[in-house]
Amino acid sequence: MKTLLVLMGGSGSGKTTVARKLEECGYKRLITTTTRPKRNGEKDGVDYHFVTPEEFRRLPKIEEVHYSGFWYGLPVREIEEKAIQYDRLVVVLEKEGAQAVKRIYGNQVDIVFLAISPVEMKRRLRERGDPPDSIQERFRQAHERNEFDPPEFVDLVVENTNVEETVRQILEHQKRSPAISRASF
Repeated sequence: MKTLLVLMGGSGSGKTTVARKLEECGYKRLITTTTRPKRNGEKDGVDYHFVTPEEFRRLPKIEEVHYSGFWYGLPVREIEEKAIQYDRLVVVLEKEGAQAVKRIYGNQVDIVFLAISPVEMKRRLRERGDPPDSIQERFRQAHERNEFDPPEFVDLVVENTNVEETVRQILEHQKRSPAISRASF
């Protein structure tokens, strides 16, 4: 049985942290590609595949989105190579990316929305060291893109106030999900 778990939510909702915790539970994380510069402590091929805009344009992708002045996308090769090697995959995507992956892989995909309040979003972005102007821009875009409310197509909504509890809820949901239990890549 193969599963593809998509984590989505607003900036600062803890998507990457939850994905890393799920890796500890046997999921293999798909690494997306971006044109944005690395933040302090980020590593190429671990956090993202960091590329130039020209490289990004040439890369075959399942989905892509322009967000906060940079491009993000899931390369076709990333999912194809890892789906051969691993049974349980996890990826962090924005709304458009989650929809594209669901369109392509259908019942093989389980989409989880990590909910966060506007106040908590600003606090987390400050804690991770985002500059004030970047926080304001992300906050504006989050409201514009309605990132505080889960889209109707998600399979599970979790308020991510505690990472361990969030992971527990996701794993419990995965056990009960009929679509996932009959899925195969």
